[in-house]
Amino acid sequence: MSKKLKQSAFFDRLKKYNVSMAMYLMMYKIHTNQPILKDHLRKLDSSLYLVTDDIPSLTEKGNNILMSVDDLFYARKKAKIDEYMGIDYQKKIKDFLEQFPTAKLPSNSYARSNAKDIERNLLWFFEEYDNKYTWNTIMQATNLYVNEYKINNYNYMQTAMYFIRKADANRIVKSNLANYCDRYLDAGSYKEDTYFKTKVI
Repeated sequence: MSKKLKQSAFFDRLKKYNVSMAMYLMMYKIHTNQPILKDHLRKLDSSLYLVTDDIPSLTEKGNNILMSVDDLFYARKKAKIDEYMGIDYQKKIKDFLEQFPTAKLPSNSYARSNAKDIERNLLWFFEEYDNKYTWNTIMQATNLYVNEYKINNYNYMQTAMYFIRKADANRIVKSNLANYCDRYLDAGSYKEDTYFKTKVI
């Protein structure tokens, strides 16, 4: 019996989402802002992308699939996660999510994202900013963000996943969480030992 190749996981992941190699390549091109012929783009499932001002971008579903496949190319062992996010990171992710409302936002998306998506995005966040921000700062900044938007019934508020990182129309990844962390630190109210935990419904 032939040994199962490591790249089999890649094809298994595509099969799981019913995405062909050609479709994955187009999704990758959209994400990396590479040119795509319109005739080729039409072959991609319409639930995976949208076009604004002739510029294609991935939908939340398309982005989630791309990120899920992307995870296969990283050796994200528990030791690495522990190094960046601490051994109790799962509880802190739960606390982070509980600051967001449980209901849908006016945009018709749920404010709270899947915990695995949050784990992936927060790992990116800690790596991208080289542990510049502590969990305490992240919690305080998130509390600030949610309370600001709560006043206006959460209009134009980002989901928890996109609050951490989101690519703009030019495929530049930005972090609103980092902006709010800086705002919180600049306000001079930083306390390292505790963070606010506010549940919203």
